Amino acid sequence: MASTSNSGPHLQAQTQVHRVGGIGAWLTHHAEQNPQRTALIFEDRRLSYGVFDGRCNRLAGALAARGVGKGDRVAALLFNGNEFLEALFACAKLGALFVPLPSRVGGMAATRASG
Repeated sequence: MASTSNSGPHLQAQTQVHRVGGIGAWLTHHAEQNPQRTALIFEDRRLSYGVFDGRCNRLAGALAARGVGKGDRVAALLFNGNEFLEALFACAKLGALFVPLPSRVGGMAATRASG
């Protein structure tokens, strides 16, 4: 029977990567290290870590201006896309809990506005 070890250089390297301080800090770290590197691709849109982090920071600032802080819950009805992830990371940066709502509520389907 083969044994597995919970230590070793591979696990230690992984652990170091994840000690950045939560997903909000993780995004900031990557934006500082590789601001031009692609962080997100959705449909025909590409966002670099620098741009994506900036958008998340602006949303976090807007939420904070409305009184959202650590431990608060932020519910959002969003479709899959960069806006969903921006809300998730903005909440994480504030220490708030992101609560995604299903796009089908009460038997009615939400529709995406086209513009």
